[in-house]
Amino acid sequence: MSGESSDEESAPTAPGVVLENYTKVPNSGSKCVVCGAHVEKGFTRVPFYAQVELAVDHCLILPTDNSNCRICISHLEGGHLRRDITVTANYHASEDEDEVKEAHFESAEASRLIQHLLRAVSEYRKMASLDFNDESALSEEEYHLWTGLSKEQFNALLSYLPGVRTSSVRTKRDALAIFWMKMKTDLSFSHIGSLLGLHKDRPEAARLKTREAFYSVMEDLNTNFVPSHLGVGHMTQEEAMAHNTPYSSTFFGDKPTTIWDGTYLYTHRSSNYSIGRKFYSMHKGRELVKFMSVVLPDGYVLDMIGPFFSNASNNDAGMTIKILKEEGLGVLNWIKEGE
Repeated sequence: MSGESSDEESAPTAPGVVLENYTKVPNSGSKCVVCGAHVEKGFTRVPFYAQVELAVDHCLILPTDNSNCRICISHLEGGHLRRDITVTANYHASEDEDEVKEAHFESAEASRLIQHLLRAVSEYRKMASLDFNDESALSEEEYHLWTGLSKEQFNALLSYLPGVRTSSVRTKRDALAIFWMKMKTDLSFSHIGSLLGLHKDRPEAARLKTREAFYSVMEDLNTNFVPSHLGVGHMTQEEAMAHNTPYSSTFFGDKPTTIWDGTYLYTHRSSNYSIGRKFYSMHKGRELVKFMSVVLPDGYVLDMIGPFFSNASNNDAGMTIKILKEEGLGVLNWIKEGE
């Protein structure tokens, strides 16, 4: 017995791992790992990507085996850590800033941590080809290439989307990117979802979520953005006069002047024969819908009215007559007599 006890005492212990300047977070679900707030409503388990980002960006190592750690939902964006957060939770008894922080791991813990990080590398390789959540990930040229907008314009449009929420699948920035990528490139929803890394293992789910995001953004922009930038209601006649040119002032006087011109947008062929005939333009030899553009002399688009079918009755004169008969369009209320 004494020999066995002596052997046990002399057996070497498994070597551990020490990481300097890192903090090991306790496996507790009572407080938020970022701000230290006590867990109430609005908390969730720390998602996988957020765990990795806490380790890489904030030197916080969370338990890798069935972690009970919680985080405020407000610190997350689509399963990732918000980039503007500051870790305020205190994990050290001493407040000495010069004290070197150390995270001690037993060999089994260190092994799990390495496996966790290797999995993270593998997952990140499968992530989105285009990342609109990190403004530094794409250049100004790439923003314009995929969306037709500058970074400043893209960020400004986010304020017009109060009804678009960040979900577990995509962020609000992803949703806005989906809308403008579709408008700019006309790629399929499946292609766009793949480029943004949405449900790579479930293509049909990615297509549906991408389509849903597109229409959510379109609805909010139609409600909050378009009325402030298109239509006669967004500009007074005095404001319109600032868009006069020397040419228009010479010929039409010092008053608001509008130029009306029909334009069109090509469409796909309809499976409904009677509707398809109304879409077909004999002049262009293909299906299209028409709009009436109302433009100010310097080229500012005041309104775009439509759509109209492209049959013979909807030439420029026909569309103008229909518009002027429709009081609901507001044009008659805006145009004064003699203009």
